[in-house]
Amino acid sequence: MGRRNELASIEQVIETARYGRSGVLVVRGVAGVGKTALLDAASGAAVGFRVLRAEGVEAESELAFAGLHQLLRPLEPLFSRLPLPQRTALEGVFGLGAGADRFVVAASVLALLAEAAEAQPLLCVVDDFQWLDRPSAEALGFVARRLDAEPIALLLALRDTVPAGLARFEVLALSGLDRADARAVLDRAGRLAPADRERVLDAAEGIPLALLELPRGPEAEMGTVERAFADRVSALPEASRTALLLAAADDDPEGRTALHALAGEEVRGGGGATGGGATGGAPASPGVSVGAFGPAEAAGLVRLVDGRVVFRHPLVRSAVYGAATFEQRRDAHERLGGALTASADADRRAWHLAGAVAAPDAAVAAELERSADRARARGGYAAAAATLERAAQLTADDAPRARRLVAAADAARFAGDVGHAEALAGEVLRLMADPVSVAHATAIRGAIRAHRGELEAGEEDLRAAAHALAPAQPRLALRIAALAAETGALAGRHEAAIANARWAASLPGGDAAPDRSVVAFINGVALILSHDPGGAREPFADALDLAGDDPQLITWAAIGAIYTGDLLGGRKALTRAIAVARDRGAIGDVAFALQVLANVELLEGRFAVAATDASDGLALALESGEEAAAAHCQVLLAWLAAVRGDPDDARATAQMAQLAGDRGAAGTATTGATAQLADVPGATRDATTRAPAQLGDIAGAARAVATRATAQPSRLAGESAHRALALLDLADGRFEEAFDRLHAQFSAPAAHPARRLFLVGDLVEAAVGCDRDATAAYDELHTWAVKSGSAWWTALAATARVQLEGEAAYDDAVKAHTHIALPFERGRLELRMGEVLRRARRRTDSRRHLRAALDLFAQLGATPWERRAAAELRATGETARKRDASTLDDLTPQELQIARMVAEGATNRDIAGRLFISPRTVDYHLRKVFQKLNVTSRTQLAMLDR
Repeated sequence: MGRRNELASIEQVIETARYGRSGVLVVRGVAGVGKTALLDAASGAAVGFRVLRAEGVEAESELAFAGLHQLLRPLEPLFSRLPLPQRTALEGVFGLGAGADRFVVAASVLALLAEAAEAQPLLCVVDDFQWLDRPSAEALGFVARRLDAEPIALLLALRDTVPAGLARFEVLALSGLDRADARAVLDRAGRLAPADRERVLDAAEGIPLALLELPRGPEAEMGTVERAFADRVSALPEASRTALLLAAADDDPEGRTALHALAGEEVRGGGGATGGGATGGAPASPGVSVGAFGPAEAAGLVRLVDGRVVFRHPLVRSAVYGAATFEQRRDAHERLGGALTASADADRRAWHLAGAVAAPDAAVAAELERSADRARARGGYAAAAATLERAAQLTADDAPRARRLVAAADAARFAGDVGHAEALAGEVLRLMADPVSVAHATAIRGAIRAHRGELEAGEEDLRAAAHALAPAQPRLALRIAALAAETGALAGRHEAAIANARWAASLPGGDAAPDRSVVAFINGVALILSHDPGGAREPFADALDLAGDDPQLITWAAIGAIYTGDLLGGRKALTRAIAVARDRGAIGDVAFALQVLANVELLEGRFAVAATDASDGLALALESGEEAAAAHCQVLLAWLAAVRGDPDDARATAQMAQLAGDRGAAGTATTGATAQLADVPGATRDATTRAPAQLGDIAGAARAVATRATAQPSRLAGESAHRALALLDLADGRFEEAFDRLHAQFSAPAAHPARRLFLVGDLVEAAVGCDRDATAAYDELHTWAVKSGSAWWTALAATARVQLEGEAAYDDAVKAHTHIALPFERGRLELRMGEVLRRARRRTDSRRHLRAALDLFAQLGATPWERRAAAELRATGETARKRDASTLDDLTPQELQIARMVAEGATNRDIAGRLFISPRTVDYHLRKVFQKLNVTSRTQLAMLDR
């Protein structure tokens, strides 16, 4: 009643899904406002749909993937249709096999739902989403953000503020019914005296549950619905209250464990199968049996249906549990734990036993730790963190308590709860327990500090942890020392970084290839910081050869290759790292590598693909909580906007990131790939220190990241932001402003030896434009190019020399550019020559160069530079004709990404797995690609210029 508009909104989502486009609707409102009734109505309206339902249960919120188990249980027969990695991940969720990375699980859920939707449309309904266990909630949020061209409708109901991961979706906010509808509901529920009716209407405030329940309570206690329920519970016989408490404490949503506990039976097979007798189960409560539910049923508080206990409303459950004494709750949990003897119920048993003790208990703590191990193996890091923390609370001795707290901190970090991870690590340090636990906690704190921008403190923690762990765990010490070296480099403490790197390289890490890769990488870092790019080439190449299939190590080695000027080798390595990480569902690793790849593509002038990779990297960085990578990807998009002529967007984003970079340094490529510090190479990693994701549409989320950058500064983002702003200045002829900005970055004491040289070409052009001196910067670039032997560094130096010397340096520059394709730099080279010759009144000679520049800029879509070249050409007396940019520019980033993968020979299913979308969505976008590019086959796509 009174929900016509709300029903219409729900029906629109369902009808949209019926015709092949996904829809997501979040239903929000206070307890009792009618969310469940609307979800029931939606299920009834979804004629022809397969309906899947799940309900968050507060008592289950610490059980990893309990919500997904509810929702997906009917689809278990479809697991066999999925690729092996996805099938394995879902079997782990169901406790049928080994687990997987949390993002692999989320992608597998999407694949399963898409598979089910091939047969008929799906309606997925989740009630009380706020109580869903965190791994399930995160997986469903991931799915919701990737639904597109599937016949799937997703309805999520919750009481609280909409979580950030669902912020992009339409929210149906339920308020109380108006007075007329409320009166109609009250009249339908039963007759009241007029005065009582008005009093109830006032107290209920239009909340339907209150309208139905308040009239049953004492007149003086019509304050809240939960209080009304509590009053009705208190009026029941003691045996009924005991039975209700067992059901309220039961983490089985259907209350079957409570029924078995009352019967003195044990639960076999998990979740509610009977044990067939009191064989080692919980003893029956004296004087309490299943029949004790009778008075509660008569009072309208519960129903027993098909061996299930169904509460009238979640508020009844909370009222029962809240009204019980501590001793009563302990007794209930002890009985429930005693009824759960099957191995499949070990996690539930552990939590009930933990609820039944108030003092340290070694046996219960050990059982909780085993439960955490199982949750972590399934990718349920949040559940593992909570379970380990509870285990630590029940541990009396400092040494095992510290060990469990370290494990909890590491799990919390991987779950994205970085603040709590740091707090747990701090608790270990206050304990002053065994040195190994202290070192592990120090390493975790150091990694978090470095990621947050506290580089000096982070480097000190990491260095101290590495030295402490070196005697007993040299392989782990090696990884931590490598992070310490890179953190020191980011802080501008280059001598300390070199010392850290050399000490780390001396550790007896063994002959394992991953360890040797780390050693080679840090040797290369030390040489780069010592201004020896030529010497660094070999160790970086060795690091890549030894990296195997570890995406983090591959990306580290690729970064080294870029510093030495091997852009092609770096790009190939990054592409490989991304492919490996996508196959594993390691989204953090993908985001980490994509930010570097997009940067390389911008340096190469591959603007279309750079836009695609930066956009994808931004989305995945936000998904995985990689705020530093997200900020850098956003600034790369600002850099691209500056080159392609969107000054407002470029300036707004870049200026925010510039503030971040000016305030400090943090979270650049290498530090952003912090390995799990409690592990050694070879384990599946979730790529980085996690921070809570701010998700939504890409533009909105990117703005949020850029805004927060002032609190979590990123030097890499700041450097790129300065270049983006400088490019805007150069394009508009503001050479003085560009020079001041670039010179400040180039001359900064903490500037990285290689990255600062990326700016020299722009710096020299600005200096020539405003008659300033940049010969020292050019000389440094030239020296680095000679030492490196790199075609890329040589071409950059040659282009800068043309800016300084004009025609005398042109032939050498052209020769340098024949060894590497750098269309943007080559266009600027030709533009400079055209400008020089025109100013020398050699108009005919200048036209050749200006036409070449114009063509290159037009192909790249570098609109401001195209305008400059056109203006120069007009000044020679020739009119430039309008040129069309590449048709690839018509594609969205996702369309271009799909087109590239198709051109490489990937199938739709392959592409879906790599991009974490469904095959149907791939097909939908591919049809649009064919239409925009006017091609009809995958073979034709492969022939296009990528």
